[in-house]
Amino acid sequence: MIRNVVVEVSHLLRKKEGSGLARRRLLSGLGRLREVHEAVRIGTEAGRWPHLQLPDDAELAAVREIAAELRRRAPRLAVVGQPGAIAALRAITEAFGAESPRWISSPDGAGLDDLDSPEVAWLVLEGPAWADQVAEWAVGRGRVVAMAGAGTHDAPPNGWWISDPVAGDGRFAGLGAAAALCAAWAGVDIEAVHDGARDMVAACQRSALFENPSYTLALTTLFLERDLGVTIPVHVATSGRMEAFTRWLVRMWGAVLADSVPVEGLMRHVGAAGVSGVVGDEELIQVLLLGPRDKHVTLWDVTDGGTGRGSAEASLQSRALQTLLDRENIPYLRVRLPGLDARALGAAMFLAEHSAVTASLFLAVDPLGLAGVSAWYAALDRARSEAEGNASGHASTDAGSDVDAGPPTE
Repeated sequence: MIRNVVVEVSHLLRKKEGSGLARRRLLSGLGRLREVHEAVRIGTEAGRWPHLQLPDDAELAAVREIAAELRRRAPRLAVVGQPGAIAALRAITEAFGAESPRWISSPDGAGLDDLDSPEVAWLVLEGPAWADQVAEWAVGRGRVVAMAGAGTHDAPPNGWWISDPVAGDGRFAGLGAAAALCAAWAGVDIEAVHDGARDMVAACQRSALFENPSYTLALTTLFLERDLGVTIPVHVATSGRMEAFTRWLVRMWGAVLADSVPVEGLMRHVGAAGVSGVVGDEELIQVLLLGPRDKHVTLWDVTDGGTGRGSAEASLQSRALQTLLDRENIPYLRVRLPGLDARALGAAMFLAEHSAVTASLFLAVDPLGLAGVSAWYAALDRARSEAEGNASGHASTDAGSDVDAGPPTE
């Protein structure tokens, strides 16, 4: 079992009235806790929440075999899908993979010069029409192709079909079969990842607030925004290996809660992933101290239980960051994980997904509603267009596609 995976709110409860979240304020919001708990339980039993349906041992064994065959037949891998789904797959693969696939999250980008080769296999995630066109292009050239999506379909020639209801979902794809295939290809221990996720499943089934990390994270976040008026969540990890995790988390929370805020507020989830919690970094200082002060921080702290120089440095950064937040009176939550390994990150991935759904249910928002998702991606497109139109500006870390390369469609 995962030990010490907790969401710490003691910092907020210790702060004096007016600058923190008093316990009575937090407890006053528990009126809907039983209703939300029942909604999650019944929805899970009815198959309502596809992101809660983790691959079983047989499915993991099957995708591991496919990953090994992909490696044997083509030493390089290109992964194609919409930006959110790609972000979800990167969260685990880039934390532990010795070699990263080539990520393609847009039809625009570089040409086929280094991808039009028999040495490149393709993993195509169900979703946008341009991704299907890329799959047709790869099949037409006799490449090794794996396709992943909902339901069961015929496998492409010289390849595989992987049944995965969340493969094309930019919110919950990180723990699906396609993500497991990608991670296994990169050498990640996918069984450990899913063991950690299953540990967190059990923790998120507890009915009491402070015994359930998902309820604690969701409800406290909502009360920070409603009671304290700090409406810009900033997610920071103390390990650089969790950069892709925090970038995905920002997108996922924003997309799930899109119906709960005006379209203009959809970009409120600010990612500080690129700085990885390094205190003194100019970008972190900008995010936390400059501009509007209506921010609160969720610190994904993965230093506990670690050994070696890297862990000691991360622990020092974590303490320095907490000192900075205390000094500047910036409210923060701390998600404490017992070191950074595959099992711990699997638990963190499931906690992030479950808490986003829980927060939406507290707000009476449908977490799977397509209208909110469409509005979210419309906001992303606008932000990207504005960034591209400003020659002197830089795009937000979570605005628009994360494009490494994209073959032109034919």
